[in-house]
Amino acid sequence: MKLKEYMEKHDLKPNDMAAKIIKAADSDLSLSGVAVRHWASGSRMPGTILINLIIKATNGAVKANDLHLACVEYQAMTEAAE
Repeated sequence: MKLKEYMEKHDLKPNDMAAKIIKAADSDLSLSGVAVRHWASGSRMPGTILINLIIKATNGAVKANDLHLACVEYQAMTEAAE
């Protein structure tokens, strides 16, 4: 499931999802809703540590491949618009 779909299904705004990821980190992680919005849209790909935290925060509903697919689709969409 894509991160955007997960957030919509659970009625989470980017800041809510950021808080959920921070809670999954169980440490002093600083994360903004803006970063989550970029990941959800596919305009940016989170790093490996954050991917693992997203998987943990979503109880495995969002997988690394889902995040990658969102980026591929975003790139195709922006290239088609040019």
